[in-house]
Amino acid sequence: MTDQPHDFAADLPRLFAAMDRRVTPLRAAADPAAARRTWLADRAQALLDGGFGPAEVDPVRVDNPSATPAIDHARRFLDQRRLGILVLLGGTGCGKTTAGAFVAREKGGSRPGRIRATALERAGRYDREAALWVQSRTLLVVDDLGVEFKDGKGAFLSLLDELIDVAHANRRRIVLTANLTPAQLADRVEDRIWSRLSQSALIAQCGSTDLRVEGRRAG
Repeated sequence: MTDQPHDFAADLPRLFAAMDRRVTPLRAAADPAAARRTWLADRAQALLDGGFGPAEVDPVRVDNPSATPAIDHARRFLDQRRLGILVLLGGTGCGKTTAGAFVAREKGGSRPGRIRATALERAGRYDREAALWVQSRTLLVVDDLGVEFKDGKGAFLSLLDELIDVAHANRRRIVLTANLTPAQLADRVEDRIWSRLSQSALIAQCGSTDLRVEGRRAG
């Protein structure tokens, strides 16, 4: 059997790829600012993939998002480890969902997700695929709590209670947002869940200023 000459040229793409994999971390270490920009871009894409809209993601693409009461509460939540639930209450447009996106950016893991309470209620009753998606999230933002259908059997509240249980057991964070006052939320979720939130959540009031309207006025 005659030996065939080895085609070293064919090996070059593989060798260059291996070299690039080794050099890329060194480049990132040499340029922390570039590494941070790459991280922010990756996190923004993870948020978009998880159901956050551009309006919520764009403000948190930058290293330090503009301060709002909601963002300030989000920072307080991130700075502590005892509480695993953040409840953001306030008027429409005060930045609650953007603050939820900020928490998800910082501590949301590989599969952060955002779902409106109305969609969560439907998923719990009818949509098995959506229910599995919710269960697989490494952090979940439940948006607009209080507008979902509330049946007499308490199906949605049972689902919310289960989500809180699973998140607590797996040390996963949850962010809840609502256009409600604390008293209105307590009435909406009833005694059992309100008692759990009172013990396990940072409940923050974000004000009533619609930042979108204020922004248009300033413009």
